[in-house]
Order: sequence, then C-alpha cells, then structure tokens
Amino acid sequence: MALTDTRLRKLKPREQAFSESDGGGLFIEVTPNGKKGWGLRYRLAGKQEKARLGE
Repeated sequence: MALTDTRLRKLKPREQAFSESDGGGLFIEVTPNGKKGWGLRYRLAGKQEKARLGE
C-alpha cells in the first residue's frame, strides 16, 4: 500500500519503534519519541541491506 500524505500524518508513536512500508522498498520508521525517518531496503549480493535517507 502506498505511503500517502494522509497515512503518514496518522502514524502515532508506540512503545517500540516500528516501520510502515510502501511495498517497493521505501519505508518510514517511527520512534517512540515521535521522530519519523525515511529508509530504503534493498538486496546486494543476496543480502538484505538498509539505507537511511533522512527525517
């Protein structure tokens, strides 16, 4: 499911950090203090990697 503006605004912090994905590798991680950070999951030589893109 796509990460729409409305969906992103409705994300509220929880006790533990969690992430929501768009299904294409792009994700947003929400920390317990409410910070939201973008990231990208990809595979390199068969190993899953993560790249942080910023807040």
